[in-house]
Amino acid sequence: MSTVSRESGTMATTPPSEETRANREQENDDIWINRLPTEILSRIFVIGEDMDQDKEEHDRNDDEPVLQFQELVAQVCRKWRTVVISMPMLWTYIHISGPKSFNSASAFLERSGETILLDIEIDLSEHLHSDIGSWSEDSDDQEPEAKFVQETLDFLVSKGAKPPRWARFVVWFEKPKALLTAIDFLIDAPLDNLRNLSLVNTYVDQIMIEDYVAEATRDRDLSNSLLFRDPPPLLQKLELSGVPSSFFFAQGNTPLVSNLTHLELGFIISLPPLMGLRALFVQNPRLESLCLDTSMIEVTDFEHKNATETRVGMPFLRHFSLQEPISVGWGLSVIQMIDAPELEAFALNLDQSQTIPDLIPLHIAYGKEIVGGEARSGAMFPRRPIYPVLKHLALGPFTGTALALYAMLEALGTITRLDWELQDEEPVTINRVLGDSKFCPRLEHIRVYGVHETDLVDLVQSRIRTGAPLKTVEVNSHDWPTFLSTFAIYMNDYEYRIRTSDHGNTIHVYPRTGAANGILFD
Repeated sequence: MSTVSRESGTMATTPPSEETRANREQENDDIWINRLPTEILSRIFVIGEDMDQDKEEHDRNDDEPVLQFQELVAQVCRKWRTVVISMPMLWTYIHISGPKSFNSASAFLERSGETILLDIEIDLSEHLHSDIGSWSEDSDDQEPEAKFVQETLDFLVSKGAKPPRWARFVVWFEKPKALLTAIDFLIDAPLDNLRNLSLVNTYVDQIMIEDYVAEATRDRDLSNSLLFRDPPPLLQKLELSGVPSSFFFAQGNTPLVSNLTHLELGFIISLPPLMGLRALFVQNPRLESLCLDTSMIEVTDFEHKNATETRVGMPFLRHFSLQEPISVGWGLSVIQMIDAPELEAFALNLDQSQTIPDLIPLHIAYGKEIVGGEARSGAMFPRRPIYPVLKHLALGPFTGTALALYAMLEALGTITRLDWELQDEEPVTINRVLGDSKFCPRLEHIRVYGVHETDLVDLVQSRIRTGAPLKTVEVNSHDWPTFLSTFAIYMNDYEYRIRTSDHGNTIHVYPRTGAANGILFD
């Protein structure tokens, strides 16, 4: 009920009476979901919170703060608020992106109790600079980022989120000093329960990066670099992006980490030394997933080593990604080093290589180093693919020759899924490669980017004619209307449904005849 104040002429809302409030609460209690036992309602809230945490990163990266699932639930009614606040496990995800995040983080930490393990994220991404006062996104000053990292760490400790409670710790940063500030804190922290650590550089200024690193390390002795004191935490997953190779491999062949199952490394300044990598792999024999990203490096110098000296057995490795090695020789040495016969998924991007990268796909195909002259001469070698049970291959833009590409795709006959980003300068069109079923005969699922619509139509039809039809095709097209109009004729014999989302366009295609193989176009 609303009234008008005589003094001010403004509207004032009269609070509902006790009777009205009681009636509303009774109506709310009668709703079927609120008649569920508290244990079941709690389980529903746990599932909802898990789904909220699984959403895509771009969904949460908005300048405006977004309420998390448990915060929304707490505002629905008294019953839900009572239930959700009494569940410490729903308040363990602590995300801080600026000083404005501290109030929300304080509430989460208070509700999480004193002992439950925490998931900590500190996000210094570029779009959040406006939340940190004078912090300019174009500034060369590293101090604001580093200072905010330190203030956040101090805040967490003061609110009871001490390092022994951390199960996962993530920092997204832009300048090296923030990275080193976080590392300095970790070195002396008790991290008994830390299992997942990510320190990720979200933006690298190639022009300024060496100056930034020199400034950040000016008063440091890199020869004594450490991530942790003894005993180190029992990490399972480590992601370091934007870390100088000279820091990570400062102690020669003594790795900074061991016994990991998942490792992602994105280096800057210089290529990692081969023997340092070898020692790292030896100390982590149970690695299941490995990503090496050198896309932020612009120098090709490295110390060559004989492949027989560096080979390391990695029997548990199932997923391997090698991203943009600027030096083909270094990339080949890494491929030769890793003996992973049970590898199931492999991502390879050679887009930044300064020389023709044929040596790498030829080695993958033949299990030996094939020099260019041998390949061009038509010499026949038995194909011994180094990944004999590979199921999923992801290719970035390929700048090598058609011969090397053919050799690799023909040798990897076990793959059932292929992701491929093509550019105009590709040595061969996708329909010419995959239209022949002797290439990837078991292929069922392809995901492509940069493919002309007529080439893809030809590919789909060719695979049908040769008796090796594709079951799923995902397309990310620059010109979706043209792509769709071209496919319209082909799809006359199919029923289809179109869906548009932030992720792209999707067509689900079903044969009118009821044939077994439908096709999906994204």
